[in-house]
Amino acid sequence: DGKRWTSQFVRRTPELVPIELQAEYQVLGEEQVKEPAGSFRCLRIWRSLRPSKEGRYVERVSLIWYSPEVGNSVRTLDDGIVTELEEVHRQ
Repeated sequence: DGKRWTSQFVRRTPELVPIELQAEYQVLGEEQVKEPAGSFRCLRIWRSLRPSKEGRYVERVSLIWYSPEVGNSVRTLDDGIVTELEEVHRQ
């Protein structure tokens, strides 16, 4: 718990100018999460996202429930919108 890291990337969309972003992450803890796709042991991760350049900006904060078993998030809370994993296909 408490592990922190940062990453930088460029968000590209057809209708907008590319934006350089910086994300900061922190693991808040572990918890069992039940979703339509099943029950998973997850790391609850806090993410802060903002433009890399100095200036006025709105920082966006998200919560991510990452499942090492799935190798991806199974739930996210971003701008008041909850996204949940519906199904998992394993090969």
